[in-house]
Amino acid sequence: MTRCIENDSTRNSSKTMIVAMPIAEGRVTPLLDVARHLLVIEYQRTQESRRRQVHVGQATLLGRLRMLSGNEVEVLICEAVSAPMETLVVAEGIKVIHQICGPADAVLEAYVAGRPAEDTFVMPGCGGRRRRSSGNAIGVQVQ
Repeated sequence: MTRCIENDSTRNSSKTMIVAMPIAEGRVTPLLDVARHLLVIEYQRTQESRRRQVHVGQATLLGRLRMLSGNEVEVLICEAVSAPMETLVVAEGIKVIHQICGPADAVLEAYVAGRPAEDTFVMPGCGGRRRRSSGNAIGVQVQ
């Protein structure tokens, strides 16, 4: 994983970073496209400043995209996402980090601390290789 908030002295100290992940029972859910809830966390630099749960229900892919952009999400951490949904999310300028599973709080803690994904957070069967969006509408790059 990459560092959520860079420790760059040129950054504005009031700069917020908004991270979201689909959750159920305190864990990252298996597929963003059918998740019922999103956990949306705002950070002021590396400190959590606000946390809320957004009910997604049975929203369409476009409805889910509107919820992400309406909450000004910049980074989405998930286990899996369909290709059509990922295309929409990346085109919106949201960075996608997927093939991550585990307890939501532990995943967030590792991400904010800039620690690489520990084996316990990489989805089983991924062999340690995770796809990560390039941050543009072209698609996904393999790291």
